[in-house]
Order: sequence, then structure tokens, then C-alpha cells
Amino acid sequence: MFGTDLSLKNFKGDSRNFTPLELKLYLFQEFWLCYETKILELEISQLGIIRSLERTLILIYIDMDWKEHLQKMALLRDAVGWRSYGQRNPLFEYKDDAYKLFKNRGLIIRHLVIYDLIRSSIL
Repeated sequence: MFGTDLSLKNFKGDSRNFTPLELKLYLFQEFWLCYETKILELEISQLGIIRSLERTLILIYIDMDWKEHLQKMALLRDAVGWRSYGQRNPLFEYKDDAYKLFKNRGLIIRHLVIYDLIRSSIL
């Protein structure tokens, strides 16, 4: 997917008047084809390597992101005290920002794992 031509030449219909849903479906299909190709490429070399690689990448990125998340929470705890000067409830602000950080963690981990999976190869 990265480095390929996404000019919508295989896209059925007028490429200038597509809906966001059609574009999302097209990009997901392109990603899925790229992912299936990568699975076949890696499984030819060694059977079962893709699942092992996925597990390893997920564990590595969860570990890295969890450490980063704890650092961000410490910084947030220090910074949220200043919001009381702006007539805001510090506890509510802390909970709200902490929840946003936690929600973004999963998305970031998924993106990093997918990116590394697509770029991986057997040496």
C-alpha cells in the first residue's frame, strides 16, 4: 500500500464524484489486498511466521506505548492543576484528558503494527 499508485484507476465510477464511504471502501480493499499478499509472501518462507510476527509487534508496541502513556499521565497530572486558575474543574479536566489519551493509545498501536507488518520481509 505504501509507495503504490492510488490514483483510483481501478475504481468503478467517476473518480471525481465519489463519496467518503466509497473512498474508504476502496482504500480498505487496497489495504486488504496488500496485507494478504504480505501474508502469502511471508508464509512461503516459513509456515506460521506471520502470526508470530503479529504477536511480537503487538507486544513490543503495547509495551512502548504503555510506558509513554504513564509518562504522559504524570505530565498531565502536573499540568492539570493550572487549569483551576482558568475557572475549570481540575478533576473533570484530568479525567477527560486521560480518557482521550487512553482512547488514542489503541489507535496508535494498531497503526504502528500494521505499518511494520506491511514493511516487513524475510532476510
